Amino acid sequence: FNANPELSYFLQAVYDLDPLAGLSEDEKMSRLNNGGITETDYIISSNINAFVQRAVHENRDFYQLPFDKQRAIIEKYGQTVKEANSVAQQVRAWSIDDTQQQPEE
Repeated sequence: FNANPELSYFLQAVYDLDPLAGLSEDEKMSRLNNGGITETDYIISSNINAFVQRAVHENRDFYQLPFDKQRAIIEKYGQTVKEANSVAQQVRAWSIDDTQQQPEE
């Protein structure tokens, strides 16, 4: 990585900021279903590459920030996805309710 320090910083950030680093997708899903991890941690782990890329794009000094500030940024991204998923689920539920309550012609 000496030839590409940016890649080294990226990979280190991905590893450090992934709350479920080293777990397989099956292990993550099992822990999520059993309440062993939060939905936000699952979302972060599932999107960590994109979240780090976004953080670097929005803040060129992201890699130099202290860990707690990096983590706060990534947490915010995870919460945003969680909220968007919640709204989408509500809209789907409403649309299903509406189609089931429509009078037959």
